[in-house]
Amino acid sequence: MYFVTPAPGFGSLVPPGWMKSLLSVLQNQNTPRNVLLFLIKLILSCPDSFRPFANSLLAPLLALVGAGRLAGSRVSIDYFTSDLLILLLFLSSHS
Repeated sequence: MYFVTPAPGFGSLVPPGWMKSLLSVLQNQNTPRNVLLFLIKLILSCPDSFRPFANSLLAPLLALVGAGRLAGSRVSIDYFTSDLLILLLFLSSHS
């Protein structure tokens, strides 16, 4: 039987295969901006599914924010980036 996320109480913090693929796409410098925004919107929409893997997600997502790859023509913190940073703070404090 396969699960999308680990069962409660098992404490498995090793990301499953689908999350490793997602992380590799987030870390790839050639990934188009619209794909990055779509994947991050998925993470923002389903925080409970990604909470057990917050430690794996923190560095790649912060690198995207820091590099300015999510911003449009100018680097700024918009509502989307603000929501992402709030989610990352929440996930990292509850992991």
